[in-house]
Amino acid sequence: MLLELKQKASELETKILRAQMNPHFIFNSLNSINNFILKNDKNHASEYLIIFSKLIRLILENSDKQWITLANELSTLRLYVEIEKMRFEYDINFQINCGKELDIDSIKVTTYTTTIRRKCVDAWSQKQSG
Repeated sequence: MLLELKQKASELETKILRAQMNPHFIFNSLNSINNFILKNDKNHASEYLIIFSKLIRLILENSDKQWITLANELSTLRLYVEIEKMRFEYDINFQINCGKELDIDSIKVTTYTTTIRRKCVDAWSQKQSG
């Protein structure tokens, strides 16, 4: 019973955090695209828009699901890091290695993108201020 309650609380927290992330993330992304356009940097604006649209599609597809595949979550994280690399102009090295015996298309996980996003934003904010 206690384990069930903890799981439900975790799921609710994830939904709340995901709902909070989307408006800020969308605004910041559109602002970044606008900055590329104002700088007449068509290639970066186009690349950012392509990555942004793929990421938004995945976020929206996953938003009502309690569990997603590990492959889906890793795709979302990769796109997120790519878009943030462009936005902050950071040289971020990001790598996830899964053993070949791991079937990431059948493993179900809850989404961690929102939690990881918050940690990245905190780290990048500290880097900018320090």
